[in-house]
Amino acid sequence: PVAESMNLADNYAFTGTVSGAGGLVKLLTQSGVSASSSYDIDSTYINSTYDDYYFILKGTLSATGNLYARFFTSGSVVTTDYGYCLARMDENNYYIDVDGATEMRMFGGQATATGGFILEGLITNVNDTALPTGMTYKVLKLYDTVNVRGETGIAGQDGTKWGTTVNGIRFYGSSGNIAINNFNLFGVAK
Repeated sequence: PVAESMNLADNYAFTGTVSGAGGLVKLLTQSGVSASSSYDIDSTYINSTYDDYYFILKGTLSATGNLYARFFTSGSVVTTDYGYCLARMDENNYYIDVDGATEMRMFGGQATATGGFILEGLITNVNDTALPTGMTYKVLKLYDTVNVRGETGIAGQDGTKWGTTVNGIRFYGSSGNIAINNFNLFGVAK
């Protein structure tokens, strides 16, 4: 048989179900969220619909400090059994807590209140009760009035939390409030 081709410059109408497309499905966009002690994404958006979620958070902290995250399970914030590892891109600093941390650290070092940050991450495995939910992420932040710093990290549940289903995430600062300039959340199509 001879293979036929499609002219991609033409318009086509599809009937039935188009499959195999994959990709990201936009679930939430928020901007200009007033500063508060935490920023939560609940089970309205993170639930059994997708196994993996991609997000981009642009924000500022009202006080110089670090940014942390915690997962929700069964509608409650989990305050135990995390692990994380951060690597700073501008020098040989690592921040590690691999057994029993009370949160996942998104920044190592300090981010200024005036500069802000961009945090981009992938939350994986939220519905699997045999393996833990994890997150890979990178952050770009204004470290002081002239320096930009970058970090990459991995974090997730450890120990006794492996058998739980994650249905939300909370972001918060080590002090002061967090303001969300822009937040986008996507479900990763199966």
